[in-house]
Amino acid sequence: MNFKYIIPSNNYLKINGSEKSQAIAVQYLVRPNEVDQFITRTPSPFVPQYTRPFAEQVAEWLRSRLSSGKLSYEPDPNGPLDYWSAPSHTLAWSGGDCEDLTILGVSLFAAVGMAAQVTVGTYWNGSSSGGHAWIEGLDKRGFFLIEATTGDMYRRRPGNYLVTRWITPDLGRRVA
Repeated sequence: MNFKYIIPSNNYLKINGSEKSQAIAVQYLVRPNEVDQFITRTPSPFVPQYTRPFAEQVAEWLRSRLSSGKLSYEPDPNGPLDYWSAPSHTLAWSGGDCEDLTILGVSLFAAVGMAAQVTVGTYWNGSSSGGHAWIEGLDKRGFFLIEATTGDMYRRRPGNYLVTRWITPDLGRRVA
């Protein structure tokens, strides 16, 4: 791990916000094994049953946990470094900021073998803008965007989400 860009911990990374540090953080922190207990497996592939697209299930899971208080949005402390957390840390602390909740969501996708990206950019709320992260990917219904801080899901990217970069976890190559 390149310590010029990040300060490591087992459960979170303090990063300087550069493209390289964000990419390293995603590779290190997306951990499907830490969220596998939340995945319900289909009992038999031979039993036909309708299941909602997994993206909708992830959005609903985030929304229900956030609305019930089991998870909450918690901003990082002020300072020059940004904290990005592994799912186990976010769950243990019952919340995190946009990157932490996004990494949690992307880990859920990885747990079922489905690709989703940590999307980093700017969010415009109508009066101000700021750095932000959210989930994007494709499923059988096409494009989806999940706002990890609310659980809202969109099938088209709203105009107030401005993408800087997409970071796809490479689960075959883990950063040590």
